[in-house]
Amino acid sequence: MVVRELVAVLFITIACAPHPAKQNAGPSLGVETEVWSFGTMERGRTATGTIWVANVGRDTLRLSLHSTCDCLSATPEQVRIPAGKKFTVDLSYMGDEIKDQVTKTIFIDSNDPERPRLAFKVTGTVTTGRAPHLVAIPAPLPLDPAAPAYPRAELKIENRGEETLEISEVTCFGCINTWSQKVLAGGGGVKRY
Repeated sequence: MVVRELVAVLFITIACAPHPAKQNAGPSLGVETEVWSFGTMERGRTATGTIWVANVGRDTLRLSLHSTCDCLSATPEQVRIPAGKKFTVDLSYMGDEIKDQVTKTIFIDSNDPERPRLAFKVTGTVTTGRAPHLVAIPAPLPLDPAAPAYPRAELKIENRGEETLEISEVTCFGCINTWSQKVLAGGGGVKRY
């Protein structure tokens, strides 16, 4: 009877032991998440965060990271990760445009044969904020080449920030007029030229 109990205990111990994770023979890309949400921030501010990428394979993983815009960066841009190791990537997004929903992408290209490209999404919201925000409409300013010798065009300049915007000079190359020392109050001040 003692022998039977010992066999039962050994069976349970072996059956409950954790199985080692499968490890790919070559390099294999693993990430903690495929989306970074920076939340809500004011225009002109910079949101920062970090993610980690891992090599869950058996050979060195080589990564190249590049973004869809200048406003988003991942540092470093080139990474080599030994087998079984992970690496932290720093993310930075500069909220230069007011948008209810920002969606940008960082592409992670790798030598992982099963996952050669990962599209990592960055999302969030950029609000007006306090800092002055100059918007020129239209941009670029169209001039009609068929117009008389002195074509006219209207340029609307807005301050979409809450703080006062001071314009030291507006120069139009090839135009007759220039303007200086204009002040736009915060909260949507508008000037037309």
